[in-house]
Amino acid sequence: MKTLDKLTVPNAAAWAQWLLENTSKSPGVSLTLAKKGIVEPTSLSQDEAVEEALCHGWINGQGRTIDETTYMQRFTPRAAKSVWSKRNVGLVEKMEKEGRMQAAGRAAVAAAQQDGRWQRAYSGAANLDEMQDLVDAIKASPVASEAWDGLAKGQKSLIYFRLAALKTEAGREQRIREYVRGLELGEPTASSRSTEKGRKRSWEKLSQAESSSKLSGVVVKKTRFGREVRAPAS
Repeated sequence: MKTLDKLTVPNAAAWAQWLLENTSKSPGVSLTLAKKGIVEPTSLSQDEAVEEALCHGWINGQGRTIDETTYMQRFTPRAAKSVWSKRNVGLVEKMEKEGRMQAAGRAAVAAAQQDGRWQRAYSGAANLDEMQDLVDAIKASPVASEAWDGLAKGQKSLIYFRLAALKTEAGREQRIREYVRGLELGEPTASSRSTEKGRKRSWEKLSQAESSSKLSGVVVKKTRFGREVRAPAS
């Protein structure tokens, strides 16, 4: 992941002004955000930052805690094919009514409306009804199910959003199979970016693990998250 310059602004108004001046020339920033009740070194909250970002065609990404008063979150221009959430669609509609949307923000909306991403906006990780096929596939594999339970909310959301972006049922079914296999191998979000060579290595690793299980009676795998996944051998 590309390292971004750090940015600290005093408040939401200053963030809006920074975006107005830098939207077209910045690749993104790691923005300092205030925890609840904090005013120094910034009073900028996540909600305020996200709203202003959407106005200018930007989007928020991963975050990390700095100290007891602040944390940092990535903000970058929205990628051409990035998935929209229904929450952000609602925020954009609200800000359009308030007269806050800027040219870059409207352009991002128009592009999403033109190619269907706006209409396919995903409701979020809480609506599992839209992901029942994924849930069922994961539950069918004890190893994948245990690995899934250990994922952070952000990792699950990434998988949800990537699935929501697929346009065909065949593509969705294939991606679900890849995610289940990735969970079994301790690589839950890597499958969508895998090359054929990478997938071949994954299958080889799984075959080795399954062969080992015949001797030991269990499959034991150390994942990159530091967990051990165990399941009875079939």
